[in-house]
Amino acid sequence: MNATSDGRSQDDISPDDDDKVPTAESGYDEQEPHESVHRERVLEALGQHESSLTRYAARLTGDEHAARDVVQHVFLQLCDQPPTARNGQLAGWL
Repeated sequence: MNATSDGRSQDDISPDDDDKVPTAESGYDEQEPHESVHRERVLEALGQHESSLTRYAARLTGDEHAARDVVQHVFLQLCDQPPTARNGQLAGWL
């Protein structure tokens, strides 16, 4: 009998087990709906503003690699901010 990584035998696994979404009970954090919306908004902002911010930061730093680091840091900060912190002024916040 072969055991899975969680100690169950393969006989205990149903074909539907692959379709199950991990839950808090199974040891995974459930993603809140507002978190996925926030993630989508951050990714949208990244797509809309990354190149212009990188050019701007490159002019300020004189170094394209440093500019990319700066922009990456800004977007990491954006991930940590609740949407209300920007007061509807994303471009100005960035």
